[in-house]
Amino acid sequence: MNGKTMEEIYDERMEVCKKLNISTEDVLDTVFADYAVAKPIDLLGRSISKMADADIVVFTEGWINAKGCKVEYQTAMEYLKPIINLHGLAAAAKQREEQEKENK
Repeated sequence: MNGKTMEEIYDERMEVCKKLNISTEDVLDTVFADYAVAKPIDLLGRSISKMADADIVVFTEGWINAKGCKVEYQTAMEYLKPIINLHGLAAAAKQREEQEKENK
C-alpha cells in the first residue's frame, strides 16, 4: 500500500472500479486491517494467497515503484492470471489531451 492511508486506498479502488465498470462488490479485499503494523512480507504473502481466487489482477498507477507489487505482478504473470495494467495510463491520457488542445 506504499504509505497510503486506508481512505486513499479505498478511494483509489472506487475510482478504478468506475473506470473499469465493475462493482466494488466484485473486488477481493486485499486491504488487511493490520496493514499499518504487519510485516510487509506477511502482507505480501496474504495478497498473493488472495490472488489465487482472482479472475483478473489489476495494477494501478505507480505499482511499478513498489517492491510488493512487482512480486505480485511477476506472480500473476507466472501463474497466467489475466492482468490489467493501469500504470502510465493517466500520464498518457493527459498527454493526449494536451496534444488535442494544441491541434485545435
